[in-house]
Amino acid sequence: DKKNLESEVKLKSTEMEYLKKTESELNEMKSDVKTKSEEIQNLKISEAKLDSQLAVSKRRMSQLEDENKSKSTMIKNLNIVMSQDVRKILEKVKTTSINMRSIHNMTFMTLSERFTQISKLTSSNVYSQWTELAGVKWRFELLRGDDYLHVDVDADKCCSAFVELQLISQKNENIVHCKNLTNNEGYWKFNSFISFKDLFDEEKGYVKDDSIIVLAVVKVFPAEIDHFKELQKSWMLESQDNKKNLESEAQLKSTEIEHFKELQKIWKINVAVSDNRISQLEEEKKSKSAKIDNLNLEISEGVRKILEKAETTSIDLRSLHKKNSEMTLRARFTEVSKLTSTRVYSKWIEFTGLHWHV
Repeated sequence: DKKNLESEVKLKSTEMEYLKKTESELNEMKSDVKTKSEEIQNLKISEAKLDSQLAVSKRRMSQLEDENKSKSTMIKNLNIVMSQDVRKILEKVKTTSINMRSIHNMTFMTLSERFTQISKLTSSNVYSQWTELAGVKWRFELLRGDDYLHVDVDADKCCSAFVELQLISQKNENIVHCKNLTNNEGYWKFNSFISFKDLFDEEKGYVKDDSIIVLAVVKVFPAEIDHFKELQKSWMLESQDNKKNLESEAQLKSTEIEHFKELQKIWKINVAVSDNRISQLEEEKKSKSAKIDNLNLEISEGVRKILEKAETTSIDLRSLHKKNSEMTLRARFTEVSKLTSTRVYSKWIEFTGLHWHV
């Protein structure tokens, strides 16, 4: 009976070890499920943050688009105002009481000058005498370039004028080399006026006795027209600057909108990745939960079988326990005052197939 009981106790111990192992696996799976739940929670928090950032980005992009529309409207309005003001200026010029032709004829003159020693020209400027016209003094200025002769017509004050510069042939009066220029800055530059190859061409006859004749037809425009042109130019420049600033600002807003669109794409990708990860973790959680349920069923079934077997056995466990399974362990420990955190053990004693100590 004792052997049978010991064998049965050993069997029960083995069965209990299996149940403990199963319970340990169950605890590990519960811990794993808890970790997965925490990870799902963190991903949901991260997803909520991404949604919040996405909403802020959409609001900002909407704001930028509204601002961009506003700037575009301002640019259109500015173009309309520019067109209206230019039209008004042109109407005022058109309806002015100044007789343009008479003033044009009154302010017409011809300047001429003979320059000698042309072959000895250097990079230093050579000037003619001043000649007065319409309250303005005029003169020629010659300068030798690399392959060309440069000729300028200078005025001693700023005015608006048309200048036609002519080089007269001293061999054939029908041969004339000319260029023209209009500005209001007080000087009329004819860079590269004529090449030295053409200048010294004997058939054209521009040079005679190492001298040339330069002639300038000058037509000075009335001051009032200059005034209107200055006003128009100033206003146009200011309007163009305003337009450029608005266009530049609109371009910056468009760039910022593109930047936010790129951020939106990145956030959408992150949200999609987060959703996939959450779905994956939820599937794993379901799988773990199903395994836990199965293990709980197995444990419950094993415990039920053990209880049924213990209940139906004919052995009086209590009496057997009292008769055959009682023992007293006794040990003397010395130097108790010197005990430390290190464990101190008694000798092993065998009982019911097991080893015991204090």
